[in-house]
Amino acid sequence: MWVLVPIALLLLTAGACETTNSSVGTVQASVHGKVTTASNKPVEEATVVLRYHHDGCDSPDLDGTEEITNSGGEFQTVFFLAGSPPDKSSCFLASVDPPEGSGLATPEPKEFYADFRPNPPYDSVRVDFVLDSLSTN
Repeated sequence: MWVLVPIALLLLTAGACETTNSSVGTVQASVHGKVTTASNKPVEEATVVLRYHHDGCDSPDLDGTEEITNSGGEFQTVFFLAGSPPDKSSCFLASVDPPEGSGLATPEPKEFYADFRPNPPYDSVRVDFVLDSLSTN
């Protein structure tokens, strides 16, 4: 039995060392915003898509999430990234798809940046969109 105690302590120590490695793991940030029309009316049920591209905006996306706006046109999500934290070549894009049949145009995606961290306090970034009518394009 006494032989097992040092082995158990060794395994517990190895596990603790693994969880303290800040270069690999999960990092996160809060992303929120509002989608409105040009006349400042909230756009309900728009789909906001957030994408992470590790090697620049033209590289394939590695992670992403989608949120649907509420009746006030607002969205909020915690964006989790697995693996290494983003670096200077990383790109984050937000895009929005208007509700089907709304008569609103899809705007160009917006690049944004947040300081993704493994521990609190987590960074928070706001990304807003103003949608034009299809008839004005």
